[in-house]
Order: sequence, then C-alpha cells, then structure tokens
Amino acid sequence: MTPTTNEESPIFGQYRTEESPIFPPRARDNPEVIPNQDNAEPVSATESRKAPNFTKRQKVAWPVTHDKKWDVFDEDLEVILQSTLQGRVERKINTLTTIVYSMGLEQFGCEGNDRIHKPEPIPNRRESEWKKLREELNSLRKRFKKASAEEKRGLAEIREQLRSRLKTLTTAERLRRKRRERTRKRAAFIANPYRFITTLLGEERGGSLQSSEDEVVKYPREVHSDPNREHPFGDCDRISAVDPLKFSLNMKEPSL
Repeated sequence: MTPTTNEESPIFGQYRTEESPIFPPRARDNPEVIPNQDNAEPVSATESRKAPNFTKRQKVAWPVTHDKKWDVFDEDLEVILQSTLQGRVERKINTLTTIVYSMGLEQFGCEGNDRIHKPEPIPNRRESEWKKLREELNSLRKRFKKASAEEKRGLAEIREQLRSRLKTLTTAERLRRKRRERTRKRAAFIANPYRFITTLLGEERGGSLQSSEDEVVKYPREVHSDPNREHPFGDCDRISAVDPLKFSLNMKEPSL
C-alpha cells in the first residue's frame, strides 16, 4: 500500500466535512484561496501586506481546571493527535490548534451571555461580625497614633477586648469548617468507601521488579553499613595530651 500524497489519516478527514468550522468550503475546494479575494479590483502592495480579515471565532466554554470533563477531553484528543499529526512539522503546527479548538467547541460548546454564573456566597453571622471587628481595629489603630498619653491607655484596653473577641470568632469559625469537612468526608466514605480510599491514597500502582532479590538485599547493606565499624579509631592528633596530676585524690570515706 503506497502512502497518499496529502499524508492525512481517516480520522483527520472527519474535520473536513461541510459542517466543519475548521475548513470552509472555499478553502477545502481550493487550498490556495486567499481571504478577501472576491473583488476583481487590483490590490496594492501595501494592502497586500495587511493581515487578512478572518471571521472571529466563538469563545469556547472551557470548564474549570478541576472538572472531570478534562480527563475525557485529554483521552479523546490524544487518540486523534496520535493518528492525525503525521507528516512535516509545519503541517503539525498548523493542525494542532485547529483540532483542539474544534474538539473543545464540539464537547463544551461556545461561551454565551446566558452562561450560568455562581452567586456570591452570603457571609454568615460570624463572618459579618469578624469583618466589623477588623474595621474597628483599623480605626482604633489610626486613632491610637494621634491620641495623647492618657487616651492611649483607654484605646489599648478597647483594642485588647476587640482582639479577644476576634480571636474567639476565628477559633469558632475554624472549628465549624473542620466539623463541616469531617461531615462531608464521612458521607463520601459511607457512600463509596473504595473510591474515597483511592482518592485519599492515590491510584493503585503496579509494575515488575527489575532487580533480583539478592541485589535488593545487598543494596541497603552497602549503602547504610560501614565495613570498618569494628576497627578502633585510635587517638586523635588534634587533642593535646593531658598533664599528669600533681595531687592524688582523697579516696577515704567522709568523716565528721
């Protein structure tokens, strides 16, 4: 079987249909067609160097980064690219972005004005009070810089009370979030224990051991053991000799 001259695979051929947004009918029938060539008027050299007036493409409604849709998109894109990106480097570069855009537009759709926006979270009672306390502390700090010595003692006492209340609210809010997180994880574990453990510990890994059992046992012995550990070090040259004692110690028992 002889290779074709255009070096295209059957999978890549599906993007050259009449409905494909990648290859317009005019560009497919005549690859050398140039945009804005409908008019027969002569074009000057300055105008010919201008950028072609292509139609602006629609924005793809890409999902968020932690969405599971990216896994499916990556698998489909990998299959198509492995069988499509063949031939010269120039052709691969020109084709890569086109395929990615077409697949994203097909799977995720275009981004429109009717896209659902998440409403801003409403702060609870603790968060509202915490914000109010922070504003009061900032105001007290500005007043403290301009206050006299007598006023500073009163402002310092008020500041300590506000800080104590702020610390209590912060601790209570942190405990509430931890309790809510434990409840969520408990419900996920009860619903699907295997999936919860897999997410917590990671996917199961497998493989074949390339080293023999003797090499596995020998390696830590060579790395973490010292063959000269039984040999005494001897005297250190940098330690000076100790002078003999001039008076012997009194070894008698204590007496009254």
